[in-house]
Amino acid sequence: MKNKKFFLATLSTIVSCCAFHVMADEISATQVKQWDCGQNCQATLYSDGLFTIAPIDTTQEAQMDNYNVTRDLLSTDPISYSRYHTSAPWYDNEGHFEEIKRVIISDGVKNIGQATFYIDSKEREKSHIEEIILPEGLEEIPYHAFGGINISNISIPNTVKSIASNAFDYSAIENLVIPDSVTSIGSYAFYRCIDLKSVILGDNITSIAANAFSETTAYIYCQEGEGHGGKSCSELTDNAGIKKNKLKIYTIENGKIKVGSKTYNSFDELPQYTLRRIYTIDEANAAAGDKNRVSIRYR
Repeated sequence: MKNKKFFLATLSTIVSCCAFHVMADEISATQVKQWDCGQNCQATLYSDGLFTIAPIDTTQEAQMDNYNVTRDLLSTDPISYSRYHTSAPWYDNEGHFEEIKRVIISDGVKNIGQATFYIDSKEREKSHIEEIILPEGLEEIPYHAFGGINISNISIPNTVKSIASNAFDYSAIENLVIPDSVTSIGSYAFYRCIDLKSVILGDNITSIAANAFSETTAYIYCQEGEGHGGKSCSELTDNAGIKKNKLKIYTIENGKIKVGSKTYNSFDELPQYTLRRIYTIDEANAAAGDKNRVSIRYR
């Protein structure tokens, strides 16, 4: 996996550089509000949507608090209708959560708190996060950290060892490269990520818990070899909720990526699954008599 490792290392370097320059450029932006978010840890929202989590004392590490998933019953129909969101202080009645556009978690922040940015997928319109930059040295993507949020891509640092249960469930993530540092993926980690098109599994994953990819349609790429604790790709993903036709097993031969009978020059060339348009019930009913419309799906 020399090519893949080079790609990840290069990407990591780019992200680290970008994080430094963005922080330097945006430090003069108008500060909207600050919150304490743990031991030696402070979150700051700026007027342009930049949201930083950083140590108060930069000579010491910061430790984030863990948050809960909070349920709000809707007064219109409290029995059958409810919404969930993070209990983090930036999700408040003043709407600060909705102002967050870019997130930078600084080096020196040891962890990400559980449910830090979680929002119910039914209220995804309140999530405007376009970019998240994570710190080098981070070892875990925790429970519900990014569940439901409206972000399409995220780069996971090559220091992360585990992706916890429900870490990205219901999110709008589309493509993901899981670095070789990751050894385990928790249950329902990518549950109902319906926009997910492709996932490249790291070569050293030895455990993928039940339903980690349940109700997603992405192509899951796994390199057959000895890095999965003696398990084949099929054994590794047996309970992960991946349909057999979506698991794509590949090998590296002469610097080329081979998937079945097809060969690709780079990981960027690997096919991504694209879901056919999903019609509303009204659209499906209107098209029911149109013979030119085939395989209508509706929600």
